[in-house]
This record gives sequence, structure tokens and C-alpha cells, in this order.
Amino acid sequence: MKNKISLTLALVCGSLLLNAAEPVAPESKPTGEITPKLYFFDYLEGVGAEKTSYLERYRAQKGFGGDSRSGLYLDLDLNLKYQFSDAQRLILKRWGEGQYRHGGHAQWDSEQLRFTGDYSFIRRSTGGIDLLFSPNQVPGGTDPSYFYPAKTNTSSGYVAQFNDDASRLLYHVNRFTYGLGFTLKPGVLGELTTLAVNYTGYLRYGQRLQTYVLGGSDAQSTVPGDRSYVAQRWRGFSRNIDENMNRLSWTLTASPKALLNLAYTGVWEKFDNRARDYTHADIPLAAPYFYNTTADKTRPLNFVPDSTLSNHSVRVSKSIGGTNLSAGYSLAKLEQDSFTAPQLAAGYTKGEINTENAYFDVNSSFTPVIGVQGYIKYGQRDNDSSFPVTGLLETVAAEKLCARINRIESTRYSVAAVLRPSGLASTFTLGWRGEDKSRDLTFHKTGIIQSVSVYRNDTATDEIFAKWSSRALENVVFHVTSSYATADKTGLPTEPARAFGLKAVVNYTAPGGLVVSGYYNLKDTENDNHAFTDKAVATPASYTQDISRTVQSAGASFSYQPAKTSNVYASLDWMQSDASVLFYESSRRRFEATTTFALRDLQGSAVDNYMLSFGGDCQANDRVKFHGQYSLSYVEGHLSSGYVADQVGSLDDSLDSLLHTVVLGADIELSKTRLLRLGYSYEKYEDNAYALLSGAAHSVMVGLTFKL
Repeated sequence: MKNKISLTLALVCGSLLLNAAEPVAPESKPTGEITPKLYFFDYLEGVGAEKTSYLERYRAQKGFGGDSRSGLYLDLDLNLKYQFSDAQRLILKRWGEGQYRHGGHAQWDSEQLRFTGDYSFIRRSTGGIDLLFSPNQVPGGTDPSYFYPAKTNTSSGYVAQFNDDASRLLYHVNRFTYGLGFTLKPGVLGELTTLAVNYTGYLRYGQRLQTYVLGGSDAQSTVPGDRSYVAQRWRGFSRNIDENMNRLSWTLTASPKALLNLAYTGVWEKFDNRARDYTHADIPLAAPYFYNTTADKTRPLNFVPDSTLSNHSVRVSKSIGGTNLSAGYSLAKLEQDSFTAPQLAAGYTKGEINTENAYFDVNSSFTPVIGVQGYIKYGQRDNDSSFPVTGLLETVAAEKLCARINRIESTRYSVAAVLRPSGLASTFTLGWRGEDKSRDLTFHKTGIIQSVSVYRNDTATDEIFAKWSSRALENVVFHVTSSYATADKTGLPTEPARAFGLKAVVNYTAPGGLVVSGYYNLKDTENDNHAFTDKAVATPASYTQDISRTVQSAGASFSYQPAKTSNVYASLDWMQSDASVLFYESSRRRFEATTTFALRDLQGSAVDNYMLSFGGDCQANDRVKFHGQYSLSYVEGHLSSGYVADQVGSLDDSLDSLLHTVVLGADIELSKTRLLRLGYSYEKYEDNAYALLSGAAHSVMVGLTFKL
């Protein structure tokens, strides 16, 4: 009996030990939070419901009963996690701020696989009172004086009147994005190999006001001698938007026998414009006006083609001692998939751009004190589209070609020395960068010929730069970079012939929890090496364009934790853009035979942007936490000066606006499983240049969080 009892005890104890050695899978109960929310919103100030307010453009809302200016609506937030085992888990998230702003995320993880899914939806309102969308809504959007009382002018009179064929003021555009992906983690295909495949896309749909201008003879009148048809040329209609983009990408990373790192990425992207293709046949001209019957009514209005993009790239990297080497090559093809009736009739059946890029990069440290960095990058872009196309895209027929880019080749290179003197806690870098770019351009033989264009074939730029990074002071990190570039040749006026750049960043971290940072950036550019001449006149004059631009930005921020239960932060940012360009006025359009130019003024613009933000949070007691934030955005400046400013008027020239935003919130713990969330937001937009854009809106949110 004693032996039986001993054997029984041994078996029981052994069983318990075996069971104890086996991992116990956690229960697959969800953890996280579920928060139903109730929102109240109201637009306090601004235009009426028949127009789109400025604030409504960027945050469209809708309450019960369909009211878009004031009302109530419900929403739901989710943040759930299912832990099935140590390696297997499911995460579900959803956020929402009404019918027009919401999104979600799902993720499944195992030891070898990961699956993800995402979506988001947002609506933005457009149109309304903006000059860019509806000229009739803004004083000065049209100017009757351009159509002389004698009604004899036919070239510029169309800007005297805008003809709105849409007869509506409220527009909106929806954007729905989505994505799926999976990843094979290391161990499935090899210890150092991963494979990721992702599918993303979006739907963009809605309506907008589309403007256009008819040609000089497209609009006609049945009344003999009546030239008022000119005022019928500038028109707008309600255009539907219906776009779909789908993108499939795959990335394979591997390290064959740990000799080098290899990465390959492939991309296939398809853009499908499913909106109606409007043509001149859709233009509704009321009697006594009519569309010229001899004109081609199949000509498109703002045609957007379907397209397919494919891209393949390979990257290889290798470390040898203190030297890191990397090289890569990519090939991309962009193809036009749909064509207009005039394109097909003329024989334009191929739209294709091919791009190749390659690079080699080296970063080496000869000693702990001395190192070298360098790279060479090559790029080539070929325009393989149909050319020439008789009657559509050629160098002889009038108004058929401005300038065609046949090919662009560029080579960029750089070399730099890196010094890390011992004992200074600093790194110094001194280097040189260069770029050579050549363009193969085709100009019209008699229209916009090269002499009246500011495009050039070549760019040749040299730049020297210096960097200094320092940790010499305790708790302080400092970085400064300066550069100076000169160009013997520039292909575009926007490419600088001379440029100076400066960037500085400083960060300070105090032992007590204070973090302070600041920065300053400067970019000063100018270009005065582009000249053009008059056309086909006895003594053509030559003119040189002069462009300069200075962009500065600076900012400072800090965060501080005065106590374990509170935190405060603040930041101030400033950016200024100051630009000038010589303004030339031409007597005729550039492609006409006798175009001449006259220097009118030095056109300048200066705009300052300021952004102030501060806030914090505080744990009042064990059950109540408060948080809040205030931000101010201020824009001030002018877009033109002198002669141009006198023509456009102060409404289009001046910028003077403020946007105030206040966000307040509180979290109140009702029990261990329930949390009451309260939120309030207030926005006020003040436009001193155009008061009709001003307005205000606020909202209140009450949510009840259930903790699982």
C-alpha cells in the first residue's frame, strides 16, 4: 500500500510539473475601450447657409435632419485588442467625428505574419465665395470696363463678364482612402528575408465649379455687327468629380549569406478618371449667341486622362570595416491610357514618359577622427509620346506647340570631408556638390521660338557647404549648416544663379524635465541670366529677367513637467517669403508674329506667417484630468506691388487673416470601467482683407468610455 501511495504521489506530482512547464494561453477576451460620443456643432458667424463658409471648407459636418450649419450627431470610437497568445493578437481601432470625418485600422500579428487594413473618409466643401471658383461672387472678379462702350474690342472683352452655367454655390468633394497589406516576417523565407505586399487606393468624388475660356471665334452672335458675343467667352459649369486610384506595391529585403543587404521594390499604379468628359458640344449658349458651327465641338473641356504607372527599383548596400557602400537603380514608366476625340483623330495615340535613376553612395571613416562622404546620382527622363502629330502637336501649324521636353538628363555628385577632433565633442563637415543637367527641347518654328522663351537647355551648378554639430556644452546639442551655390547656366528662371543657405538648430534638455529647442533657416536666391527678345520687328530689343527670393523661418518651443501630474508646452514659429521679379507686358500673345515687350515695374511680394501654440494637461485628482490647447495662425502681407497692385486692387493683393483655435477637454473617472469624456472646441477666422470670409464655429462633445 505504501508503495502504491508513493507511486500515485509521484505520478500526480509529475503531471503537475509537466502541466506547469506548458505555457498557459491567455484568454482571448478583448481589452481596450469603446466610446460612444454625442456632438453638438454650430457655425456662429459668417455667411448664410446658401454659401460655403471658410471654416466649413475644411471640416464639413452634418446633424440629424441634414442641417450642415447647426445640429447634433452620434459617433463611436474603438480601441480594442485581442491577445490570443504571446505571438498572436488582433487590434481594432476606429475614430469618428461625424458622417464626413472617420477612419479605422485593423491589424493581425502572429510570429510569422502580419495583416493590416486601413480606411479613412473626409469631405471638404468648396466653391462658395472664393474668386478662384466663382468670380461673380467677389467684387472685382469681373470688370465691365474691359468691354468698351463702343463694343469694338474682341481680344480682351471676355473678362468683362463671367457666365455661370452652373447656377449653384455649394460644392463638396469626398475622399475615401483604403489599404490592405501583409508581411512575411523573418523566418518564413529565411532569417534575414522579409516580404511585404501592400494595396492602397482612394476614391475621390463630388462636384466643383469648372471655369474655361472659349477661343476668339468659338462664340458668335446671330445679330449682324454684334460684338457682344465676346462677353460670352468666359464661362463656368458644374463639373462632376469621380476618380479612382489603385496602387499595388511589393518589397523584398534579403541578405544572401549575410554578405550584403539587398532590397527590391515594385509598384503598379492605375488612375481611372470616371467623370464625364465634357466637350465644347456641351456649352449652352442662349440666343442670340451660338457656338460657331464651323468649330470642332469635340474639343475637350479640362480633360483628365487615365494613366498607368509602373516602377521597379533595386538597392544594394554593404559594410566593410568603417566603410558603408550603397548603390541603386530604378526604372519607371508612366503611360496615358485614354485619349480625347481630337487626339485620336489626329493620330496622337501614345502618351508615355520613361524615367531612369541610378546612384552610388560611400560613407567611410579612415580613422575615428577623419572620414569621407560622397555620392554620384544619374537621372534620365524620356518623352516617348507621339510626336510630331499633324494639326495637334507640331512645329509648323499655328498655336500647336509651345515647347516640348524631349529628354532631360542630370548628373549630381558630391564629396565631403568629415572631421571629429578628439576632445571637442564636435563634428565638422566641409564639402562640395555639383549638378549638370541638359534638356532636349523642341520649340515652334515661328510661334514661341527659343528667343522669346525663358527656357534654356542646360544647367550647371556648383555648391560648397559646411556643417558643424556640437555637444560640447552639457545637455546642449547644436547643429549649423551653411551653403553657397553658383550656376554658370540655368535652364529655368526658378533655378537660382546664386543661392545662399543657412540652417541652425539648438536643443537643450535640463535635468528637471525642461526641454527647449529653437531653429533658424534662411534661403536667399536670385537669377538674372535669362534673356528674351521681341519678335519679327525691325529693331528687336533684348530683355533680361531678374528674379530674387528670400525665405526665412524661425521658431522656438519648450515643454516642461512642473509636477508628476501636469505638463505644459508652447511653441512659436515664423516664416517670411520676400520675392521680386521684373514685370514685362507684351503687346500680343507670345506665339503671334509681332509680339513686343515693355518693362512696367519691379513686381514684389512679401508674406509673413506666424503660428503660436500652447497647452497642457493636469491631473486634478485621482479621478479628474483636464487638458487644453490654444493656437493662433496669422498671415500678413501683399502679393504684388506698384503697377500690378494697381491693376488687381487691394482685395486680390492683400493678405491679412487670423485663425484662432481653442480645444478644451476633461476626463472624469466614474468607475474602474467607465470614463466620462467632455470636449469643447472653438474656431474663429478673421479676414481683414475680405471680411465676407470671416466666421466662427464651435462644437461640444460628450462621450462615455467603457473599459474592457
